[in-house]
Amino acid sequence: EEESVGVALGQNGVVYAATGSTEESNKNIGKLYALLDEGKNSVRELWNEPISFDSSLGIPAIDSNGIIYVKTRGSGMEPGDPEIPARVYAFKDSGDHATELWVYDLPAGEEIWWGNVVIGSDKTLYFATATCDMSCADETANPPALYALGEPKE
Repeated sequence: EEESVGVALGQNGVVYAATGSTEESNKNIGKLYALLDEGKNSVRELWNEPISFDSSLGIPAIDSNGIIYVKTRGSGMEPGDPEIPARVYAFKDSGDHATELWVYDLPAGEEIWWGNVVIGSDKTLYFATATCDMSCADETANPPALYALGEPKE
C-alpha cells in the first residue's frame, strides 16, 4: 500500500506526486510520479522514479525551469534504524522518465522532520532540519538548522 505525501502542479498540467510505502516489506522505498490528467476521470502515469527514504518524502517543489526538488526525512536516530541520510533531490522531467540532476546529503544525524523545500526568487533552496520530533523537550541540545543551497553550476 502506498500513501501520498504531497503533490505539486508542474508545467503543461503535469502533476508530480511523492509517495511512500507503509508496508514493512517495502519500507524505505518511495516514488516520485509524473501524472497527466486526460479528463473524464482519466489520469495517465508518464513515469515514476524510485527514491530511498526513511519515513517521509516531502511535497515536491518546482522551479521556473521545471526542475523538481524533493526532500527526504532521513533516519538512523532510533536504535536499529537503517542509516539513510536526509537528502534533497533535484530531478528533470525528461518526458518518459525522470533524470536525477543531483542529490544533496545532509550531515550524519540531521533530519528534515517538518516542512519542505522552498524556492527563493533567485532559485536558492531553503529548508530546515531538526534531530527530533515535536515531543523533544530540549531544543537547545539539538537546535534546528536552516539550510540555503544556491543553484549548482552546470
